[in-house]
Amino acid sequence: GDGGGTGRNGAAAGSSGMVTLAASISLAPGSTSATVGTTLTETATTTDQYGNPVPDGTAVTFNVSGSNHASGSATTVNGQASFQYTGSVAGTDTLTATTSG
Repeated sequence: GDGGGTGRNGAAAGSSGMVTLAASISLAPGSTSATVGTTLTETATTTDQYGNPVPDGTAVTFNVSGSNHASGSATTVNGQASFQYTGSVAGTDTLTATTSG
């Protein structure tokens, strides 16, 4: 068929001084398969050390590596930020989402 890509997701969070950063980042939908040329949307849900959404406007950086390469950033609303990319090469991609201060 049309070769599709299988995605794997990773997330990283950090902390620095009094800056509010995500203690946890989860990606949805997580592992998925798509046909080449299909736009995928991943949503990062970011929470602080108490499990509350990070403040609106917290920057989240997304990076795609593997068969396809892409990057971008978005800011959170209610603890969530979304990223879209279109894979043009069949294979496995890994998407990471990070916050930084």
